[in-house]
Amino acid sequence: MPFLVVCEPGRVACTIPIDGVMRIGRDPEAELALIDRQVSRHHAVLSCENGTWTINDLGSRHGMRINGMPCTRHRLADGDRVQIGGSLLTFHDTAAPPEVLDTRTTHAAPPALTTTPEARRLRLFHEISRAVAMADEPEPLLDHMLAAIGDVLAAEVVIAGLLVGSGARPRKLLWQRAGAKAVEEPALNRELIDAMTARGEAMLLSGAIVAPLRARGRTFGFVHVLAPAGRCFSGEDLDLVVALAGITAAAVDGAERVRRADGVDEARRGERRDEELAGESEPVQRLRADLARFARANTAIHLHGETGTGKELAARALHAASPRADEPFEVVNCAAIPDTMIESELFGHVRGAFTGATRDRRGRFVMAHRGTLFLDEVAELSPAAQAKLLRVLEDGEVQPLGAERPTRVDVRLISATHKDLANEVAAGRFRDDLYWRLAVLELELPPLRARGGDIQLLAERFLARAARRLGRTLTGFTPAALAVLSGYSWPGNVRELGNEIERAAIVADGPLVDASDLRPRAAATTTTSNQPRPLAERFAGLDQLERQLVQEGLRAAGGNVTEAARLLGISRIMMRRRLERFELVPERES
Repeated sequence: MPFLVVCEPGRVACTIPIDGVMRIGRDPEAELALIDRQVSRHHAVLSCENGTWTINDLGSRHGMRINGMPCTRHRLADGDRVQIGGSLLTFHDTAAPPEVLDTRTTHAAPPALTTTPEARRLRLFHEISRAVAMADEPEPLLDHMLAAIGDVLAAEVVIAGLLVGSGARPRKLLWQRAGAKAVEEPALNRELIDAMTARGEAMLLSGAIVAPLRARGRTFGFVHVLAPAGRCFSGEDLDLVVALAGITAAAVDGAERVRRADGVDEARRGERRDEELAGESEPVQRLRADLARFARANTAIHLHGETGTGKELAARALHAASPRADEPFEVVNCAAIPDTMIESELFGHVRGAFTGATRDRRGRFVMAHRGTLFLDEVAELSPAAQAKLLRVLEDGEVQPLGAERPTRVDVRLISATHKDLANEVAAGRFRDDLYWRLAVLELELPPLRARGGDIQLLAERFLARAARRLGRTLTGFTPAALAVLSGYSWPGNVRELGNEIERAAIVADGPLVDASDLRPRAAATTTTSNQPRPLAERFAGLDQLERQLVQEGLRAAGGNVTEAARLLGISRIMMRRRLERFELVPERES
């Protein structure tokens, strides 16, 4: 069986056997949960395709490196090293050496003979501390605590609630003893919970314990433990629940603060990325007006446009301006997830649903509950996933793989693709009934070539950003460079423009980016023809335009090279290069 040797910062190296699909990330529900803050919650996935183990990046923030090189998808060979954040994963396609222990399994599961009540409680604290170390969201941590309390206290039902405002509970989490009668909405003793909330103290009744989730002087939730009929809890049971509630409350509070900090950081990055939607052209002004109008609606919306036009940015703008702005925003790149895993990614699965499903996992629909789910490249969904997605949109319920009952969700769906979905429907590759569900509202993002003067505006903003990052003084573009930027068709749109400007900021000699600092493929002049001229012809036209500008500069400066360079907005060295290239002889140097 293949395995990974996992080296995390500050932790003992361990081996993890790979016996099925392995999701990697900070999500505590991932098969390989890493605690490094540079790791995204859903960072990568490892799966077997046609007998070959492949690792795919799931659109993570910091990406991954394979054997030292950046990579988004890689077929693994024995000995390959995968770097994710500060963690190093070494893949081995051989039997695990017996001298290397899986320290996670050893620490997570005590020996079978350890069955005394004291040992079970010690194990409980160990499991809670391990969950706390990996937690970056409140609800998975609460789920873990509920299961631990229920198991150790042999409770009938354990409930956790998060309080909002005057005690309203937007969502309750529930654990039930195996074999107990199914309870979906257990009756809560409201007077008991209100008294506990007001006093901030735990309470012990004959068949119940209620303890506050309290941190930094604030009670923000509760734990309600119900005993089986005919059984009473003891003072020791109360002490145990209070201790666990205190530990969990501190961890939940910390997780929420980290999540808020991540949200602020994400918002700031979003503000910087929103520059890409900036502009004064008529298409962009119309797009911004449509985004503001459609954001208030609660219906599905489909975004279409060429690659690099900013479809995810538009989706984030819709979410940020909607009534759901304070709720989750989940992103799924349908093209980056193998067909065999997309259903589990979207809808979740229960333990044992398939080989490698060692624990229950929430799908993205459940994670986006009350918020927004953005499905990028939705045209890449398999027919089976399309059918399930249609069912969710019709019923408002998702059924995890292997689950007996569906779960209701309240999600606004935003989809996007660079393909024409109507053509995909006509070709039989996409369901027409799903298309009409997704495209209740539609928005087309304009290509960069249709945005006129926005090219210069965006180029200047990208240059200022690159200059800050590189610590350089870059003040703008020469007229020749602006002519190149404005004349190119930008098939990669804003994304290509941003990459081009970043490269130019690195190679530019002086404070101004010149046409020679741009890639030859971007060298083109504007044309009024609907059919672009051949590249060679357009490139030659650039030389002619540049020669004319240099000659005009020299004439205006009376043949003074230094003054001509100043008039053209370039350095004297750059001016000298052009004089040599065009074989022009100035009247005087300075």
